[in-house]
Amino acid sequence: KLVEAMNFMIRRRGPTIQTYSTLILNKILYGTGSMDGTQTTNNEIIQRLILQKTESYFKGDEKEEHETGIDKRTKSEERRLRVKTGGPVFDAEESDVVRAACISIISEVVSSLHPHAVASHCPALVHLGKNALQLDHSRLVRRSSALLCRELYVCALREATEGDFTGSVDDIEFAIALLSNGEEALRATLQRCIAADDVDLFQDSSAVSKQAVWGKTRLFDYATVARCEEAIDSWHAVEESGILTVARASLQAQAKNENNPVARILAKEIRRRDKVVLDLFDAKC
Repeated sequence: KLVEAMNFMIRRRGPTIQTYSTLILNKILYGTGSMDGTQTTNNEIIQRLILQKTESYFKGDEKEEHETGIDKRTKSEERRLRVKTGGPVFDAEESDVVRAACISIISEVVSSLHPHAVASHCPALVHLGKNALQLDHSRLVRRSSALLCRELYVCALREATEGDFTGSVDDIEFAIALLSNGEEALRATLQRCIAADDVDLFQDSSAVSKQAVWGKTRLFDYATVARCEEAIDSWHAVEESGILTVARASLQAQAKNENNPVARILAKEIRRRDKVVLDLFDAKC
């Protein structure tokens, strides 16, 4: 409820939030406090019990549905709604809820800011989303991270559709930042999550036949997969818009210029002349 209230406040700020975008993201990303000593749910028995209860919640009570005569279409819609709402939260996950809440608020801030304001924070945001999905064992944290990844792609889509995108590199600052900070690795992480290659597999009721992350129990979560699929769908939309093609061409040209000794000498000379002009201007003032 606290996260919902925070998200509502962020939406209500309107254009004002753009003024304080850097302050807000820095506070949430880096903060001033510490979470040392918090306990996380990495017990295999607890994790498997949570998985069973969550799965039964998503699937619903088949006996009750049969007795009440619910048709397949209604049943499918209700199941889809349960998956999107995220399912129940258990007492053993209280510490995970705090970390997941912070990431959820970051996702809401990203969805409210102009892509230009998000571009400078892209390295930290991509790093957070990718690493949490790859390494964290908490289903709540991974679910919120998948939401953040989705909002990053939606942000790039907004840059292509809502702005004045004319094909110039000046109009695609966020797309360039996204590509230069590991977009391909982020997308591969999302696809791995959808394929369930990053969760533990059980050979029988007691033994783990495959552990994705050593020393951690990570189990399948329907809501996380649903959000990863939404993120990949957003990536397809961004790719079709052509903004990533322009961004890739810009990065390739930039890399080529950096490797060109003539271009480096010219850039150095331009910086030197600019400094001379600024010094003269300061002297006259």
